[in-house]
Amino acid sequence: MAQRAKTDVWISRAVLVLSACLIALACFLVWRISMVVYRLEQAVVSVGADVRQVTATGVRLSELVDRLADRVERLERKSEGAIGMDELESALDELKDLREGLARPREALSAEAEGEIRYLLRRIHGSGLQFALPGKFGSASRAYVHLTAKFQLYRSTLTSAEDFIRTVASQTVTGHPYYVKLEDGGKIALDAWLGEQLAEYRAKQGQSAKPDAPPQQSGVQHD
Repeated sequence: MAQRAKTDVWISRAVLVLSACLIALACFLVWRISMVVYRLEQAVVSVGADVRQVTATGVRLSELVDRLADRVERLERKSEGAIGMDELESALDELKDLREGLARPREALSAEAEGEIRYLLRRIHGSGLQFALPGKFGSASRAYVHLTAKFQLYRSTLTSAEDFIRTVASQTVTGHPYYVKLEDGGKIALDAWLGEQLAEYRAKQGQSAKPDAPPQQSGVQHD
């Protein structure tokens, strides 16, 4: 009997020790899981803060471009639509500091590529057509200011005229496409229209189109 009692005592002690070990292991696992969850929450909060900052920056840039476009439109009304290129370039100088602050080092934009981009902007300004960027259609002068402002902001990220068309002149940052109203009343995507202008310019210069040139015709739409 005494031997059996001793055995029962040792078994009870072993069960208690094992139970304590299991409880300790469970506590450790709970602690590890809570740490992982905490780190995950911190990462989510950090990403959320970055997204909010990027969104706020985009809103500020959009407001700046809209204010500048409104300023030019007021000048245009006062002068009955006669806005000179020099006056527009002067107004766009306000964006220089902001562009330099957002610049990211990349391959420098070549003189040839910049010349092509400047040609496309001048082509917009002198076209006499209306442009939706986005929303209702407005004057060529307004479109010129809007796109030149974007070009100044994105200049450091561009390496070619095709980059300009895709990044700057195809759509808004929220994905709304730009359009051109043609003389016959139809409309065409601005990137397709600019692609045609670029191809014609290069043909006149005796250059062949680059392999990654944007589509030359996306189809004219009639309202």
